[in-house]
Amino acid sequence: MGYPTHEQERRYLRSKIPQTNYLTETSTSNVANFKEFLVKDKNLTDQKVLTEDNKDESTGRHQATDEYKTTADTMVTKELAISAEEVGRDLLLATGSVATTQPDAINAAAVKRHAFKMQDLAVSKQAPAMTLIEFVGSVINRLIPSYVVEDWGLKGEGTSRLTSSMGLHGSGLIVEPSGLDITDVDDVVLTNLHPFTHSMVHLVVADSVSLANEEDFSADGNYLASWSANLKKKLLLDEGYIPGAARYLVDGDETSGAVRTECLIESYEWSMDFQARLLAGSTALAAVRSKKKLDIAIDIIGGQIGATAFNYKLSIHAPRVSYETVEIPSGNGMFCVAIKPKIFFDTASSKDVEIILINDVASYTV
Repeated sequence: MGYPTHEQERRYLRSKIPQTNYLTETSTSNVANFKEFLVKDKNLTDQKVLTEDNKDESTGRHQATDEYKTTADTMVTKELAISAEEVGRDLLLATGSVATTQPDAINAAAVKRHAFKMQDLAVSKQAPAMTLIEFVGSVINRLIPSYVVEDWGLKGEGTSRLTSSMGLHGSGLIVEPSGLDITDVDDVVLTNLHPFTHSMVHLVVADSVSLANEEDFSADGNYLASWSANLKKKLLLDEGYIPGAARYLVDGDETSGAVRTECLIESYEWSMDFQARLLAGSTALAAVRSKKKLDIAIDIIGGQIGATAFNYKLSIHAPRVSYETVEIPSGNGMFCVAIKPKIFFDTASSKDVEIILINDVASYTV
């Protein structure tokens, strides 16, 4: 008789870089192709096999007498406490595009600037994919290929570490066993991470383009209570089951249910919200009434990178927004402004949201 398995025995691996394409899972021939995946949630992959039945066929009965497998699907939601190093892997999967450069400074060869923005859907609609491996003690050892990000969010509040969430959709396949063992995680364990906390956050609103009339929601008593930034993609999930592709849950068995051959992005949308103390000089209500175009910059500034002049830093910049709603709730006995901006595409800079990450990770693509 076996022993029960506790949730704290769970461990995960994920691709160090995105898969080379949607169909090709990250190879388990070398554990260095993976990184430990530290998450807060207890979720494991859900696999669904959809069916149709023969209720409407002329069987002479009012009930179905059989069912047939049609498609398979895999999905999971992950929650992470983010660090300056590993958040770049989340961001590349979420946005699909990164450009890495070295800041122009003396003795800063190890410092890298990673600029993330949404992939050009006119060039490719295929979302980048990762391979996930789940271990739970000696009970579960499985590989889930082709996970793409359907939604991604980052939030901060109180004094805790910033957290992110990712909703992931896979191809429908699960490979058991994975080809690696739970002890292999120790070979790529994450160490010396630099977490981002809510106390490091600076949120500044100014006029779009000119950056005049700056309002700092992190200074002069304008306490930033909470904030979030979210990306929602509309994926063409059903379009991924391509006729003639001959990809099935069980290889070569067309009765086992089809799995995805691709997972394309139809569209995406950014959203944001934040809550701060209500001050006498707040211009938020006037801005929502006039639909004034604004620039919002969120800078999360961590500790110094070694002996360089740079700090670990994550910046989220939306150059053209207007306030969609401004509410005045009470929190902890203090009146606040709860603001939900509407984010536009800025034709001048050709971006809606750009995310800059400064750290000492050489690359997220090699």
